[in-house]
Amino acid sequence: AQTVLMMIVLLVSVVTTAYYSPWRLPVANHLDVLASMSVKSLLHFAALFIEGVEPDLIAAVACALLILIMAIFMALVPYAMWQRFALRGKPFQSFLSQGRCRELGEVAQDVPAAG
Repeated sequence: AQTVLMMIVLLVSVVTTAYYSPWRLPVANHLDVLASMSVKSLLHFAALFIEGVEPDLIAAVACALLILIMAIFMALVPYAMWQRFALRGKPFQSFLSQGRCRELGEVAQDVPAAG
C-alpha cells in the first residue's frame, strides 16, 4: 500500500511538472520529469520484492536501470549547462554606452536637416 501511494504521488508530480513546466529552461523540466520517472520506476522494482520473485534477476535489472538513469543524467547535466550559458547571447547587446551615445550624437550633427 505504501509503494502504491508513493507511485501515485510521484505520478501527480510528473504530470504537474510536464504540464506546467515550472522551470525556466525546458531541459530543466525534462530533467525533473526524468528524475521523478526514475524514482517511480525504482518503486516499481521495489514492489516486485514482495513475494515469489527471483531476487537475483530483479537486482540485476534494477542495477542496469540505475546505471542507465545515471548515464542519462550525466549526459543531460552538461547539455543543460551548455544550453544555459553558451546559447544565451551577449548581455546588453542593445545597450548604448555613454561613449557610443557621443559618437552617435556627432554623426547626427554632421547630417544635414531635411526640409
